[in-house]
Amino acid sequence: MKKLILLVVIGVSLHCNAQISKESAYQILKTTILNNDWEDKEIFVSTAIVSENTNIPTKDTFVISPNYKSWFFFVDEDPEAEWWHSCKYVFINSNNNFVVIDMLSPPNLTGMTALNSILPNSISIDTSNWHISVSPKSTSISANEYAVIISGGYEPLVNWPRYWNHCSAIYSSLVNIYNYDKNKIFVIMSDGTNPAADYNMGNRNNPVYNSLPLDLDGDGTNDVQYAATKANIAMVFDTLSQRITSDDNVFVFVTDHGGEGSTIALWNKIEMTKNEFKQEVNKINHAKSVNLCMVQCYGGGYTTALAGDNRVITTACSANGPAYAMPPYYQYSEFCYHWLSAVSGYTPDTKVTVDADYNNDNFVSMEEAFQYAKNEDTRPEIPQYSSPTNPNVGAYLTLSGLLDVDLYTRDNSSDSGTEPLVNILDGFNDSPDIWLRREPDGGTTHQLGRQGEENYVYIRVHNRGENTSFGSDVVKLYIKRAGIGTNVWNEDWTMIGETFIPQIPSGESVVVRIDAEFPTYHNFEWSQNLPDVSYALLARIESDFDDMTYTEFENTGLNVIYNNNISCKNVVISNAILLDDVITDVAIVGIDNTTEEMLFTSLKFSSPINEYGNPLSNEAEIRIVFPSELVQSWNDFDKIGLEHINDNTFLVVEDNAMLENICIPKKYDGLVKIQINFLTEEYSEKDKFEYVVEQYVPGSEELQNRLTILVDKNQRDKLFKAEGGEDVIVKENTIITLSAEDIGENAVYNWYNTSGKFVDRGKNISVTALGTEKYTLEVIAKADGYKDYDSVYVVTTLGKIESISPNPANEQAIVTYDLSSNVSNAYIAIINYSGVLVYNSEIDVLTTTHTLNLQNLVAGQYNVRLVSATGEVMDSKTLIVQ
Repeated sequence: MKKLILLVVIGVSLHCNAQISKESAYQILKTTILNNDWEDKEIFVSTAIVSENTNIPTKDTFVISPNYKSWFFFVDEDPEAEWWHSCKYVFINSNNNFVVIDMLSPPNLTGMTALNSILPNSISIDTSNWHISVSPKSTSISANEYAVIISGGYEPLVNWPRYWNHCSAIYSSLVNIYNYDKNKIFVIMSDGTNPAADYNMGNRNNPVYNSLPLDLDGDGTNDVQYAATKANIAMVFDTLSQRITSDDNVFVFVTDHGGEGSTIALWNKIEMTKNEFKQEVNKINHAKSVNLCMVQCYGGGYTTALAGDNRVITTACSANGPAYAMPPYYQYSEFCYHWLSAVSGYTPDTKVTVDADYNNDNFVSMEEAFQYAKNEDTRPEIPQYSSPTNPNVGAYLTLSGLLDVDLYTRDNSSDSGTEPLVNILDGFNDSPDIWLRREPDGGTTHQLGRQGEENYVYIRVHNRGENTSFGSDVVKLYIKRAGIGTNVWNEDWTMIGETFIPQIPSGESVVVRIDAEFPTYHNFEWSQNLPDVSYALLARIESDFDDMTYTEFENTGLNVIYNNNISCKNVVISNAILLDDVITDVAIVGIDNTTEEMLFTSLKFSSPINEYGNPLSNEAEIRIVFPSELVQSWNDFDKIGLEHINDNTFLVVEDNAMLENICIPKKYDGLVKIQINFLTEEYSEKDKFEYVVEQYVPGSEELQNRLTILVDKNQRDKLFKAEGGEDVIVKENTIITLSAEDIGENAVYNWYNTSGKFVDRGKNISVTALGTEKYTLEVIAKADGYKDYDSVYVVTTLGKIESISPNPANEQAIVTYDLSSNVSNAYIAIINYSGVLVYNSEIDVLTTTHTLNLQNLVAGQYNVRLVSATGEVMDSKTLIVQ
């Protein structure tokens, strides 16, 4: 450091060569220069007069003495401060001739004599750190904690035992209290494993050199690994950069000397600049947390230099001042001593119990440790503490790393918070931990939301971590219209509210509420502009300590699956709507594409695989009605388990129905109607159903979105059955009446032909028999949309038996028939119960009656048939012979 702080020259003549005694010069120093304030200072003097223009070696340069002979004094103005700090170089020749130079580092004291000293003659290594009697914080080796301990020492003369004591105390605490794996602690100290003398257990005037012990915790194995060089520090941080993951915590401890500009003293008089150290620390860019405690002088400069996500920086002093040794024995630095006491739970030398757990959560956080050390610190140093990018991290960061807190909301009822979601087949867009209420009544049943009004969303948050959460976490509520289509994070979603999550003990949960005004969405004309609509809700937990495990995707559904901080409720609740004069369950589903490109997708319609009882498709008729213009734009698409019954309506005919490779135009905003009519024939006591619409990338199993439809069936007191009457056999072009049986309540009676085309409405309808036709009767109860079906066949024939009279008969009977003009020949046949022909007689096709001779027939039941010349049975009836 090449800096002269202040040059003061006082005297009559700087060129006076008069001699002065050492004692006289010392008196001038004490009275004139130090103004009698000298007793608390360390004062050294040269053993002989220094010649003019002599080079006086300093830390990294030299000072030139005046151009006259003089006594050279070194005054340490703050002996208990760690180097580097304020001191004076004083050159005195006669009573009024002296030069005072303010410096920040001592000279080479070789050849100088102590005139006044307040420091002890020796400082010892404190091996009491080896004997730790407190209970460990945990019982198993920590798998995710790493530590780097650095003590540069600078040179043997100023490498005091207290720096080793600091390292021994923190190393012993990490291993014996916090159960660090020794293989994950990197110790960089002085000359490393070199057996040469590398520390001074005496003082500056009478140094006593020895070699520092390599065993920091007294277990008989060496713990110091590397010498304190830039190359070794770079090597250690390179190693960490390859090993550290987002689950790991890194603790960095730096002690010994520091220089102006926040340098760190390394071995052999080398200094590492602030930027050089920053470059090394920043190699760790994936850690869960980085915790730095730096107790050297000028350490405060690192509070901003090392700022980063989930980092906490503690320093013993400011960027412009020294740290202090702790009297009277100077075995520790003052701030460091109290900080070590806080994190260990006892003082490192006397083993007096210390309680720095101010909030009584059984953990000493870095914020608590700093506050305790600062409160106990009596020296004129200015401790610093910072967590610049995440101000709350230090309140929850300990030497065990960030406390294990894992907040989550469930994606389905069997979700335990595992990432990614394991049981995806149970669903992921119907979170049981999110529900909407129209009133703040604490109810737990999910409801439709009121458009343009305040609604109340309840969110249950769980903590699967080992520790109580912090109370500073936030859950945010996002909203969009419930439905299918694009699901882009976060363009499709709008945040409408947030709230803090209170502290949650391990394994427990809390329910929070967010009150917010909901947007208004347009509806189809058949929705009758209902005020209550279905909203998709997304809860997103944001925490300084529980980050997203997986980088968020563009697709919101994947975010929900991979990160337990995110859950969604994309649910539509069916409405009872008056549709075509019938109250029908209808789900109004949004379908949109907010992007600038066509969205190609495949839709699957099914019931949940884990649903109890009958699936919805077994008990109800499900029709899916798309906007006409949307269906018209679909060119090549396939359907499975669906019938396309008109231009925009599909009927579900089996579960796991699919519409494959459909497209949604860019910037499209529409709605889909899913109409549910329960069938009386399939009626059960089950009243609540779920129906699922899943979106897939065409031709793959990659999910794009998932929608759940909730349907609540109205229970009926009275079931009905559609009855369309008996089958009818008539001649072609005959006008006949089809009659439905009245079900005894207000209902709609619809009739459809074989192709499913609507024919007419009413209990009684007239049709012309143009050929054999199947007519389907659909009966729908107006009160609740329940329906049932029956089928009637109208069969056309070339001939018909109008009657047999009398019947039963004895000797003869008359058959009345009606034949088509196309019939030129016909006969009457009688078949007995054994299928044997017992009567056969040609009839006159120009008449309408034929007399049967029954005298030869035994009593019994017979089948009378009207048969054409080609053998076709045109009609038949039963005859009883007595």
